[in-house]
Amino acid sequence: MDFETAAGIRGCRNEIMQRKDPNLQEEEYDSDDDLSEGSQFRQKAEKRRAKKKRQRERKKLEKIKHLEENEQEPEWDVNSAFVANAASHIRPKTRCKLDKKHNDNKENEGKMQESDCATSSVQRGRHLAEQGINSVEDGNYTKAIELFSEAIRLDPKDYRYFGNRSYCYEQLKLYPKALMDAEISIQLSPDCPKGYFRKGRALQGCNRFLEAEEAFNIVLQLDENCDEALKEIHTCQVMKLMERGFTQEQSITLLEKYDSVAAVLEAPISAEVLQRNVKIILDESIEDDTFFLNLLSEAQSSSLWVGNITDQITEKQLRDLFKCYGEIHSIRLLGERFCAFVNFKCPVAAARALDALQGKEVENTKLLIRYPDKPFQPVTVSTSEAQTKTASINSKKKRAVKTSECYYWRSNGCSFGDKCRYRHIPENKGVDKKQWKC
Repeated sequence: MDFETAAGIRGCRNEIMQRKDPNLQEEEYDSDDDLSEGSQFRQKAEKRRAKKKRQRERKKLEKIKHLEENEQEPEWDVNSAFVANAASHIRPKTRCKLDKKHNDNKENEGKMQESDCATSSVQRGRHLAEQGINSVEDGNYTKAIELFSEAIRLDPKDYRYFGNRSYCYEQLKLYPKALMDAEISIQLSPDCPKGYFRKGRALQGCNRFLEAEEAFNIVLQLDENCDEALKEIHTCQVMKLMERGFTQEQSITLLEKYDSVAAVLEAPISAEVLQRNVKIILDESIEDDTFFLNLLSEAQSSSLWVGNITDQITEKQLRDLFKCYGEIHSIRLLGERFCAFVNFKCPVAAARALDALQGKEVENTKLLIRYPDKPFQPVTVSTSEAQTKTASINSKKKRAVKTSECYYWRSNGCSFGDKCRYRHIPENKGVDKKQWKC
């Protein structure tokens, strides 16, 4: 059978169909035989075109569906600059208006988020400020400062936080920091009297009473019914008079009689009061000095015991170290007991050396200094008395020099008797015996 011609192909196909279905109708065979080659080619071409058209329509539907899905649920991070740049080249031109609306919505959302963050930070700052006020009521000013500082970080435009922190600094006697916070509070709210009050209190702590009085006067201008400001102004005036030499009682009495500090200073009685005060102060200072010197001479000694003395420390080093505080009478170094005695001529010098050199490090050791149990008392003897005393001692004690005489025979008596190996001279028996042993 020839498969290269059309007739051969049709015959082969008819034969196969007959094998599969012998009951196939004769009409189908006839229709196939009547078709020419040109009509078959046209049918195949139309089928191919229809198939391609269906494929194109299917692809368009898939693209539209894909775009709709991307609009509803984007799979990438739109906020990323790289993705936004890449997507701008992929998106069709029909979506430009949608993108602009989307960007506008983003800007509005960003502004809304910023406003929400601002309101949340303000609320957190207020909450922290309330906690700080509770800490102030409990007396824990250090914790309150930390809480107010955090509230200022969250909301730096609230003047009340600076005023409250200034109060805490004032209670801890950190007056420069209190003054700084008070000035910031005044800058944020110039019409609030509390900032000027806090400034006046801080200036009082810095002993700047004239500026403090000016600050309290501004408080009275803003709030005429502020009694605390009046009290603080009176305190500033009293302190200014005390700086001039008046006592507190005198200052209060003079201010009750006169209106201001200037009027008190111009009054003739002020000069008399100041002269009397100066005389009293001088008399009291002289009495205090004499009492202090007497107390030193009676209670303290002019000698010092110095401990932790090592073999490396010499007498010259001790003298050079202690001579800066007064004239030294003598120094006794006891190396076997690891201590020394430094004897001054004046108890005041010993006291100064004790305060200055306590714990001083010399030759890798720290000195321990205190007053001795038996203070050194130098005895002054004239030359004539010393000569008579030495003569009497020499006449009384006739010591044997370079002899074999028994020492105990001359002092307390020898217990060996005649068996002693040293000489016993009868005239020298008990010659060297001390008086207190009799």
